Amino acid sequence: GGEVRGNYCTWNPLDKNSNGSLSNGNLDNSNSTSNANVRSTFALPSSGKWYAELRVNSATSGTVALSFGFATATADLTDSVDKAGKYSIYGSGSGYIFSQTSTITSGLGAFSSGDILQIAYDGATGKAWLGKNNTWYNSTGGTTGDPGAGTNQTFTLSGEFCIYSYYY
Repeated sequence: GGEVRGNYCTWNPLDKNSNGSLSNGNLDNSNSTSNANVRSTFALPSSGKWYAELRVNSATSGTVALSFGFATATADLTDSVDKAGKYSIYGSGSGYIFSQTSTITSGLGAFSSGDILQIAYDGATGKAWLGKNNTWYNSTGGTTGDPGAGTNQTFTLSGEFCIYSYYY
């Protein structure tokens, strides 16, 4: 039989806020205090096309303060989601997309158990997309984002980024 080998991206136990609790082989991030920020073990490459998703395992009363997206290597992991170096979809309250300190849109709806959050990234162009349950958002919060066609991105990123999650 063949042997499967690989080096897979997970949440980085060495690059997280102390409030976070990683489990399940560093695939799950949970917390009950505040600002459980964590970056991935790999930086996104400057070539190729990349996709990742995060499943919301549980949500209390239909809402959960969870964010998924992109962060620079220098983004502050002790602070909230709407800060410098963080670009993400956030599911508390009415649901938001943040571009660092700016709100791109709100009213996306709270996250529920079983929701799939998605990110796509084109390393050659820096184009990045955020999605929820196969709905991809563009730069104004509309639903015309299309990473397959390489159009209507949510952001265009410049520099080195990791996949990022925040949980509270």
